[in-house]
Amino acid sequence: MPSLLAPLPIPQYFDTAGKPLAGGQLTALGAGTTTPSPLYAGAPLQVPLEDPVMFDAAGRPATVTGQPQELWIDSALAYKFQLAAADGTLLQTVDNVTSAFAVPVVTVTTTGSPASVPVPKAPIVTVEFTQAGTLQVAGFPGGQPGQLLLLRSRTGFATGLLHLDAGTAVTDRLTNFATSAPTYLVSPGVALYQHGSAGQGWSLISHTQGALLPWTPTWTFGGASVGLTYNTRDGQVLLQGQYATGSLRLQLTAKGTSTGQVLIQGWPYLWQQPPAQTVHGPYVGYGLNFTGLPGRLTSSYSAQGVSPQQIYLWAFTGTTPVAVSDAFCTNTSDLIVQFRYPVV
Repeated sequence: MPSLLAPLPIPQYFDTAGKPLAGGQLTALGAGTTTPSPLYAGAPLQVPLEDPVMFDAAGRPATVTGQPQELWIDSALAYKFQLAAADGTLLQTVDNVTSAFAVPVVTVTTTGSPASVPVPKAPIVTVEFTQAGTLQVAGFPGGQPGQLLLLRSRTGFATGLLHLDAGTAVTDRLTNFATSAPTYLVSPGVALYQHGSAGQGWSLISHTQGALLPWTPTWTFGGASVGLTYNTRDGQVLLQGQYATGSLRLQLTAKGTSTGQVLIQGWPYLWQQPPAQTVHGPYVGYGLNFTGLPGRLTSSYSAQGVSPQQIYLWAFTGTTPVAVSDAFCTNTSDLIVQFRYPVV
């Protein structure tokens, strides 16, 4: 574990009258807890000091033989310090003490839904998800105004970051941009949240590679969707390098009255001139409750610059694609499409 010499290697403590705290004592606990968190005698952090650390006549930490004693801390941890007089009277408690030169790291191994992950008060805190199962996070208790949270996934299991969870305190809950659906992280996904002012919670301000984000696809006939309703309307996308990779599912409860070819719109990123379909999709992974199709379902991208950006649904028979129109659809048509395309 990383180590750091305390700002004053051999600090001196004073009582409320300004006199050296002779015979005083210092107890170190984990931030926000009553669990001992030892201080150390040297940089390797191999020799924990006695708990509490006792002071000499000059109010300095000392060994059992009375020699001045350095105080070393684990730079990855946050502490609670309790200062007491020689008779054990508590004089001062300072919580959430962190190194000024290191970023505390909180490691999350739990699974389930929903969970709150306490974080120490520090300018920047890293939260690493290593759980062996899926997890949904509803909030991060313990934050302070302006604090940054760097969230990093180190597991192949998805971590869902819930938007404005009703069961979570306002100051702990999360706000995701552009959508009210959860933001998902999978390795090596990273997201950055910042705590608002007093009385506010955390806001997602950035995400990077590996953040599995929701998006909302739209089923249209010839670009219109009058009277069309959904049972399922979901999309997820992962930005990897210059490519957007993801899937969508659209399940109807009514196809409405619009006519024309099925066009799927609402794409999360603009694409460059799409490469060959056989290499990059889009692929129809599932199609159910269509009627009279002359062949298997397939799809293709619109050309770069076409507005709105969309994919076309076809029925492929032999070498001739037939446009899948409203005539081939029912009120319960169900479609899953997987895609990967280069982004602008």
